[in-house]
Amino acid sequence: MSFGERLKKLREEKQLSQKQLGKILDLDQRTISTYESDDRFKNGDRLIKIADFFGVSIDYLLRDNDDCNDDCSNEDKKQR
Repeated sequence: MSFGERLKKLREEKQLSQKQLGKILDLDQRTISTYESDDRFKNGDRLIKIADFFGVSIDYLLRDNDDCNDDCSNEDKKQR
């Protein structure tokens, strides 16, 4: 799963729109959209902010596979 796919999944688990998440992270909706479509890479500060908000590690966000240990979101843990 790519970063964009994982970000979208986490956002949808919290039932947030791209605009709402953008407001929370102090980004505009277009930035969230480009992240979710993997058209643009995230800088370190923004990655930290996103990971902190969703309660996951940066490693979890950037990992290419779906294997997770302590890095999963609560929803991912329930599904395993």
